[in-house]
Amino acid sequence: MKPLRNQSGFSLVELMLAIALFGLFATALISLLWASYGSDVQAAQRDKAAWHARTGLEAVASIRRQDWNLLINGSHGLAHPNGYWEWSGSADSLDDGFFTRVTTLYDACRDAGGNLVECGPSVAVDPHSKKVTVTVTYTGINGISNTVNFATYLTDWQRDAVAEDEL
Repeated sequence: MKPLRNQSGFSLVELMLAIALFGLFATALISLLWASYGSDVQAAQRDKAAWHARTGLEAVASIRRQDWNLLINGSHGLAHPNGYWEWSGSADSLDDGFFTRVTTLYDACRDAGGNLVECGPSVAVDPHSKKVTVTVTYTGINGISNTVNFATYLTDWQRDAVAEDEL
């Protein structure tokens, strides 16, 4: 019997190698697509959390416009049931509980030069300013807890008159 030479075709080894390479590339492609999807979802969640935090700051500014005396130090939730913002509990749950927003008010302090500084023993509390922080927490698609913090200062700039001793 004569040996066969110069035959074209695939051997079993070549076929197994082709299947293995296809599997490797398919797995890499699926992993890449899944990571891209996860990244898009995380970015959307982070954007939504930032939006809720900005909305919280705007809500506190709205409460300030209603009455400066409503700005009481402590942690608060926010609600908008009657067409205007008001305090509601110590936190508010948003988007069916996916996000939790806590709005915290603090005294604002000033140094001898009138500059806003962290409160401490050698600085004066400014009765016409408040520090506001809004913290939004949520659990991302990867199961990790995430936090977005925004902060600002509000002033009672619309008060009627400034007493001489307040300057």
